[in-house]
Amino acid sequence: KGEFVICDRFTDSTIAYQGYGRGLDIRQLEEINHIATAGLMPDITFILDIAPEVAAKRMGSESPDRMEATGMEFFRRIQEGYRHIKDQNPSRCKIINADQTPENVFKDIKEIVMERFEEVLACS
Repeated sequence: KGEFVICDRFTDSTIAYQGYGRGLDIRQLEEINHIATAGLMPDITFILDIAPEVAAKRMGSESPDRMEATGMEFFRRIQEGYRHIKDQNPSRCKIINADQTPENVFKDIKEIVMERFEEVLACS
């Protein structure tokens, strides 16, 4: 339809969390993702990169969910997984330093979106 769709999680999250984090077979996960999405891939993926320890501190006293309760090593594996995904998809995946203010994270993302979709956004 020519519309923008923004998701906070998609197939890369499955690969990072279930494949790299939990150690499930990445090829099988990719096949399942392909079937589930009919091969749909995002035009761009932002990976908000932050040390797991810093992320945990930011969450403060919130009670951890099932994933968060698995510990820092789990999140380090996920972080490395996302970096590996980025290395395999450099034109689609963009790493954003999430250890900065929310305003600066937004600014970084906006700059990439405006550059990548400049022609489309200029016409709307």
